Amino acid sequence: MLTRGNISSEQETLRFYENSEVDDRTEHEVYAAPFLRSVMAGVTSVMCSYNQVNGTYACENDRTLNHLLKNEFGFQGYVMSDWFGTHSTGAANFGLDMTMPGSIGVTGDASYFGANLTAAVRSGVVPEARVDDMAARVLAGWYLLEQDDGTFPDVNFNAFAPLDEATNEHVDVQADHGELVREIGAASTVLLKNVNKTLPLQKPRRMVLIGKF
Repeated sequence: MLTRGNISSEQETLRFYENSEVDDRTEHEVYAAPFLRSVMAGVTSVMCSYNQVNGTYACENDRTLNHLLKNEFGFQGYVMSDWFGTHSTGAANFGLDMTMPGSIGVTGDASYFGANLTAAVRSGVVPEARVDDMAARVLAGWYLLEQDDGTFPDVNFNAFAPLDEATNEHVDVQADHGELVREIGAASTVLLKNVNKTLPLQKPRRMVLIGKF
Protein backbone atom coordinates (compact mmCIF):
# COMPACT_ATOMS: atom_id res chain seq x y z
CA MET A 1 0.00 0.00 0.00
CA LEU A 2 1.56 3.26 -1.16
CA THR A 3 0.56 6.87 -0.79
CA ARG A 4 2.22 9.05 -3.41
CA GLY A 5 3.35 12.63 -3.20
CA ASN A 6 5.16 14.57 -0.55
CA ILE A 7 3.77 16.96 2.01
CA SER A 8 3.46 20.36 0.30
CA SER A 9 3.68 19.03 -3.27
CA GLU A 10 1.12 21.20 -5.04
CA GLN A 11 1.84 21.55 -8.77
CA GLU A 12 3.02 19.60 -11.82
CA THR A 13 4.37 22.54 -13.84
CA LEU A 14 8.14 22.77 -13.32
CA ARG A 15 7.78 20.24 -10.52
CA PHE A 16 11.52 19.49 -10.58
CA TYR A 17 12.30 23.13 -9.73
CA GLU A 18 9.32 24.33 -7.70
CA ASN A 19 9.82 25.35 -4.07
CA SER A 20 6.83 25.31 -1.70
CA GLU A 21 7.16 27.85 1.10
CA VAL A 22 4.82 26.63 3.85
CA ASP A 23 4.43 27.79 7.45
CA ASP A 24 3.97 25.30 10.30
CA ARG A 25 0.20 25.74 10.75
CA THR A 26 -0.59 25.43 7.04
CA GLU A 27 1.70 22.44 6.79
CA HIS A 28 -0.12 20.61 9.59
CA GLU A 29 -3.70 21.64 8.85
CA VAL A 30 -3.67 21.41 5.03
CA TYR A 31 -0.81 19.40 3.57
CA ALA A 32 0.13 16.91 6.29
CA ALA A 33 -3.38 15.90 7.34
CA PRO A 34 -3.99 13.38 4.50
CA PHE A 35 -0.66 11.72 5.26
CA LEU A 36 -1.65 11.34 8.91
CA ARG A 37 -4.88 9.64 7.80
CA SER A 38 -2.86 7.36 5.52
CA VAL A 39 -0.60 6.36 8.40
CA MET A 40 -3.66 5.71 10.56
CA ALA A 41 -5.04 3.48 7.77
CA GLY A 42 -1.87 1.36 7.78
CA VAL A 43 -0.03 2.54 4.69
CA THR A 44 3.35 0.82 4.36
CA SER A 45 5.15 3.18 1.98
CA VAL A 46 5.22 6.88 1.18
CA MET A 47 6.73 8.25 -2.03
CA CYS A 48 8.47 11.62 -1.76
CA SER A 49 8.12 14.07 -4.61
CA TYR A 50 10.34 16.23 -6.85
CA ASN A 51 9.78 19.68 -5.43
CA GLN A 52 11.53 21.49 -2.62
CA VAL A 53 9.81 22.26 0.66
CA ASN A 54 11.04 25.47 2.27
CA GLY A 55 14.23 25.28 0.26
CA THR A 56 15.09 21.59 0.73
CA TYR A 57 14.33 18.78 -1.72
CA ALA A 58 11.39 16.66 -0.61
CA CYS A 59 13.34 13.40 -0.75
CA GLU A 60 15.96 14.67 1.67
CA ASN A 61 13.81 16.91 3.83
CA ASP A 62 14.52 16.12 7.46
CA ARG A 63 11.51 18.06 8.72
CA THR A 64 8.81 16.48 6.55
CA LEU A 65 10.21 12.93 6.43
CA ASN A 66 11.74 12.45 9.87
CA HIS A 67 10.15 15.05 12.14
CA LEU A 68 6.58 15.03 10.79
CA LEU A 69 6.05 11.67 9.10
CA LYS A 70 8.17 9.27 11.13
CA ASN A 71 8.34 10.91 14.55
CA GLU A 72 5.18 13.00 14.91
CA PHE A 73 2.87 10.68 12.95
CA GLY A 74 4.60 7.47 14.05
CA PHE A 75 5.01 6.10 10.52
CA GLN A 76 6.69 2.68 10.71
CA GLY A 77 6.97 2.00 6.97
CA TYR A 78 9.50 3.23 4.42
CA VAL A 79 9.91 6.32 2.28
CA MET A 80 10.86 5.84 -1.36
CA SER A 81 11.78 8.44 -3.95
CA ASP A 82 9.95 9.20 -7.15
CA TRP A 83 11.89 8.53 -10.37
CA PHE A 84 14.99 10.77 -10.32
CA GLY A 85 13.74 12.42 -7.11
CA THR A 86 16.90 11.51 -5.17
CA HIS A 87 19.63 14.16 -5.20
CA SER A 88 22.30 12.76 -2.88
CA THR A 89 23.45 9.70 -0.99
CA GLY A 90 23.12 11.75 2.18
CA ALA A 91 19.34 11.71 1.66
CA ALA A 92 19.43 8.48 3.68
CA ASN A 93 20.25 10.54 6.77
CA PHE A 94 17.21 12.74 6.24
CA GLY A 95 14.52 10.08 5.93
CA LEU A 96 14.81 8.44 2.50
CA ASP A 97 14.73 4.65 2.86
CA MET A 98 14.60 3.49 -0.78
CA THR A 99 15.51 5.13 -4.07
CA MET A 100 14.14 4.34 -7.49
CA PRO A 101 16.75 2.77 -9.80
CA GLY A 102 18.45 5.14 -12.19
CA SER A 103 18.55 8.13 -9.88
CA ILE A 104 21.71 9.47 -11.52
CA GLY A 105 21.08 10.14 -15.21
CA VAL A 106 18.43 8.33 -17.22
CA THR A 107 20.08 5.04 -18.16
CA GLY A 108 19.28 3.15 -14.98
CA ASP A 109 22.94 2.16 -14.59
CA ALA A 110 23.82 4.38 -11.61
CA SER A 111 22.31 5.20 -8.26
CA TYR A 112 22.95 7.43 -5.28
CA PHE A 113 22.37 4.31 -3.18
CA GLY A 114 23.91 0.89 -3.93
CA ALA A 115 27.69 1.16 -4.12
CA ASN A 116 27.56 4.86 -3.22
CA LEU A 117 25.59 4.10 -0.06
CA THR A 118 28.07 1.36 0.87
CA ALA A 119 30.93 3.83 0.47
CA ALA A 120 29.07 6.41 2.56
CA VAL A 121 28.65 3.90 5.39
CA ARG A 122 32.32 2.88 5.27
CA SER A 123 33.40 6.52 5.40
CA GLY A 124 31.05 7.28 8.28
CA VAL A 125 28.85 9.71 6.34
CA VAL A 126 25.81 7.46 6.81
CA PRO A 127 25.61 5.48 10.08
CA GLU A 128 25.32 1.71 9.72
CA ALA A 129 22.40 1.83 12.16
CA ARG A 130 20.55 4.03 9.69
CA VAL A 131 20.90 1.38 6.97
CA ASP A 132 19.59 -1.23 9.42
CA ASP A 133 16.56 0.99 10.03
CA MET A 134 16.02 1.41 6.28
CA ALA A 135 16.06 -2.37 5.76
CA ALA A 136 13.77 -3.00 8.73
CA ARG A 137 11.19 -0.53 7.42
CA VAL A 138 11.16 -2.11 3.96
CA LEU A 139 10.88 -5.66 5.32
CA ALA A 140 8.18 -4.65 7.82
CA GLY A 141 5.88 -3.59 4.99
CA TRP A 142 6.76 -6.70 2.99
CA TYR A 143 5.67 -8.98 5.81
CA LEU A 144 2.69 -6.85 6.83
CA LEU A 145 1.19 -7.16 3.33
CA GLU A 146 2.08 -10.88 3.25
CA GLN A 147 4.22 -10.51 0.17
CA ASP A 148 6.26 -13.46 1.43
CA ASP A 149 3.48 -15.98 0.78
CA GLY A 150 4.67 -16.77 -2.76
CA THR A 151 1.56 -15.54 -4.60
CA PHE A 152 3.10 -12.35 -5.99
CA PRO A 153 4.75 -12.49 -9.46
CA ASP A 154 8.49 -12.06 -9.82
CA VAL A 155 9.86 -8.73 -11.03
CA ASN A 156 9.45 -8.93 -14.79
CA PHE A 157 9.44 -5.46 -16.31
CA ASN A 158 12.26 -3.21 -17.49
CA ALA A 159 11.03 0.37 -17.80
CA PHE A 160 14.08 1.32 -19.85
CA ALA A 161 13.21 -1.30 -22.50
CA PRO A 162 9.40 -1.63 -22.35
CA LEU A 163 9.19 -3.44 -25.72
CA ASP A 164 11.71 -6.12 -24.81
CA GLU A 165 9.51 -9.22 -24.83
CA ALA A 166 12.32 -11.38 -23.44
CA THR A 167 12.26 -9.40 -20.19
CA ASN A 168 8.77 -7.98 -19.98
CA GLU A 169 6.04 -10.52 -19.37
CA HIS A 170 3.27 -7.88 -19.25
CA VAL A 171 1.46 -9.53 -16.35
CA ASP A 172 -2.16 -8.40 -16.11
CA VAL A 173 -2.69 -7.29 -12.51
CA GLN A 174 -5.92 -5.36 -13.08
CA ALA A 175 -8.35 -8.16 -12.15
CA ASP A 176 -11.71 -6.45 -11.48
CA HIS A 177 -10.19 -3.07 -10.65
CA GLY A 178 -12.05 -1.45 -13.55
CA GLU A 179 -15.40 -2.40 -12.03
CA LEU A 180 -14.32 -1.04 -8.65
CA VAL A 181 -13.18 2.26 -10.15
CA ARG A 182 -16.51 2.61 -11.94
CA GLU A 183 -18.42 1.83 -8.73
CA ILE A 184 -16.45 4.41 -6.75
CA GLY A 185 -16.87 7.00 -9.49
CA ALA A 186 -20.62 6.44 -9.64
CA ALA A 187 -20.95 6.63 -5.87
CA SER A 188 -19.10 9.94 -5.76
CA THR A 189 -21.28 11.62 -8.39
CA VAL A 190 -23.57 14.36 -7.10
CA LEU A 191 -26.53 15.49 -9.20
CA LEU A 192 -28.27 18.80 -8.51
CA LYS A 193 -31.68 19.59 -9.90
CA ASN A 194 -31.84 23.25 -10.86
CA VAL A 195 -35.36 24.19 -9.77
CA ASN A 196 -36.57 27.70 -10.63
CA LYS A 197 -33.08 28.56 -11.84
CA THR A 198 -31.64 28.47 -8.34
CA LEU A 199 -28.21 27.73 -9.73
CA PRO A 200 -25.91 29.43 -10.14
CA LEU A 201 -26.38 31.23 -6.83
CA GLN A 202 -27.18 34.90 -7.27
CA LYS A 203 -25.23 36.93 -4.73
CA PRO A 204 -26.01 34.81 -1.64
CA ARG A 205 -25.80 36.75 1.59
CA ARG A 206 -24.57 33.74 3.54
CA MET A 207 -23.03 30.42 2.70
CA VAL A 208 -22.09 27.62 5.08
CA LEU A 209 -19.85 24.65 4.24
CA ILE A 210 -20.16 21.76 6.72
CA GLY A 211 -18.07 18.59 6.73
CA LYS A 212 -14.65 17.14 7.44
CA PHE A 213 -11.59 16.24 5.41
